[in-house]
Amino acid sequence: GETSHNINGYHKFPDGTIIQWGYFSATSPGYSNISFPIAFPTDCLNVQKTSGAKGDNAGDERYLRNWSKTGFYTGYDGAGCTWLAIGY
Repeated sequence: GETSHNINGYHKFPDGTIIQWGYFSATSPGYSNISFPIAFPTDCLNVQKTSGAKGDNAGDERYLRNWSKTGFYTGYDGAGCTWLAIGY
């Protein structure tokens, strides 16, 4: 399958499944729309997000909603976040 081995990358499997991953760097706490490296042609089934901060004990770092074929909306701390998405 086709692969992009970037910090924000993806892999397309022969059966049409796509996994995507990325890192969002932030300079201060806030909320943002995160775009996937490529749009899922049919649907994004799931997105997982991990805070970039050690000792995370606040809610914003885990906040994730409104995912679509092109990205998701999230809260983040000043350390940003990593994410993983799967779809087809």
